[in-house]
Amino acid sequence: MIPVQIRVTRRILETIDHLVREGIYLNRSEVVRDALRHHLETAEQR
Repeated sequence: MIPVQIRVTRRILETIDHLVREGIYLNRSEVVRDALRHHLETAEQR
């Protein structure tokens, strides 16, 4: 995979970290990839 650097608000980062702590995702990267995947799939359906 190709690394990409992004900036997010503190609130978004706290939400991401919460999802990781709860064991829903293994790490931050997985959260971001899944969110992007979902957003792009939704956009394609329009």
